[in-house]
Amino acid sequence: MSITSVQSNAMPAGGPTATQPVPPSLTPGEIAALVEQMTPVVARFRQASSPMKVALDSQSLNLGGQQGIRIASVGLGIRTITHWSVVLNLVNGAGGAQVVNLSNVFPYNLIANSRVQINGGATVFSAGGLGTFAVMTRNRQSTWKLDGTSGFGPALNKSLVKTTVGANLTPTNVGQAGNFSGIASLSIAANSTGVLTVDFYTIEKLALDRESLLGALPLQNNSTYATLTRQIVSNAIGAGPNNHSFPLFTAGAVPGTLTHNLTATISSTYDFWSVPSDPGLYQEMVFNSYQVQEQTNLTVSATGPGALVYNIPQNQYLVAAHIWGFDSAGNLLPADVGGLSFLKLQYNAGGVIPVQHFADRERAAQFIDYADDRQAVGGYRLWDGEDTTEDLTDADQAGWIDTYAAATPQLVADVASGLGTPITYSLTRESVVAGAVQVVGG
Repeated sequence: MSITSVQSNAMPAGGPTATQPVPPSLTPGEIAALVEQMTPVVARFRQASSPMKVALDSQSLNLGGQQGIRIASVGLGIRTITHWSVVLNLVNGAGGAQVVNLSNVFPYNLIANSRVQINGGATVFSAGGLGTFAVMTRNRQSTWKLDGTSGFGPALNKSLVKTTVGANLTPTNVGQAGNFSGIASLSIAANSTGVLTVDFYTIEKLALDRESLLGALPLQNNSTYATLTRQIVSNAIGAGPNNHSFPLFTAGAVPGTLTHNLTATISSTYDFWSVPSDPGLYQEMVFNSYQVQEQTNLTVSATGPGALVYNIPQNQYLVAAHIWGFDSAGNLLPADVGGLSFLKLQYNAGGVIPVQHFADRERAAQFIDYADDRQAVGGYRLWDGEDTTEDLTDADQAGWIDTYAAATPQLVADVASGLGTPITYSLTRESVVAGAVQVVGG
């Protein structure tokens, strides 16, 4: 092989002995301007602002209850952190013990809905307990890891779910497969009231992430306010034999001698950043809206290839989609190929298919990425448009779906044969809507 050319440094103008020009010294002001130009806006925002927290008033709800609370009108809202303390009274009027089973996803399916609305109108966050849990843990590693800290069987970490078995109840630990609470069932003593207390936590995200702060709610003004409304399920006990769509269920029909009531005490902390004097530091954060929207009670009447078709709303950037599914008897859809065996994202009438998820392969890949098994309890499938880097906490919009440009965007899934139909599912979307916020300041 012959070398035809060698690249070298160019000869200075005037020859090798010529004096090279030296740029004039920069003034301190010019250096400061250069540093500012090279510093990302979000970094300059953080230098001019401070993260703060304020407690909101507590709420108390019973079965079927719904109540709203106004979020403090201060700062740029990032999230609320919520503690749910639920006391569940299980009344057994029979002369013998009564057994109730706990859903694999108890206690999060006690929450019917959490909703954040702006000025009583536009909704930026709306999801039930399962959707909220999925959203808050999406880019958090190891949060789905089931361990022994609950004091019962394998369960979510005690920092997320703490269950206390009170008087007249005898628990049965869940098997090695685990569930969110660690308890498989409770036996209520004859002619008595069993008291079950569960403390658990949710985070309602108001911005895409705490790195970019994209979508932060501009609440420090006289024109915009936000309300946070909670709703508890109207009935916590369903008929079995395996009805995980209810928080609790019996082996067969719910006997007339079994009744229940609950009291949920809800306490939240509002996280926000103070508003810098320079609006240019946060305008892009607040002009673009981060939204969490859940659609519930969607149904699939058949099994087979492409049986599940979900039409994705347009005019948004789709960040992630969370699916929770149950068969006709209330069983959580099986993991891997036994449930939604194949999931694809397509648009342009199916002409473009950028995402194909085989359930078993994706389960393995997500275990590597998230350091936990997100199909461990069944029923859940995740498409994460930000799962494109090795660091899940480093937001990366490379995988977002631009539905402004894509025609007829859809999520399509193969449904395994043998599942009882109709299948009922909910789908929670995380999305960014460009230029959706009109009122800032004032």
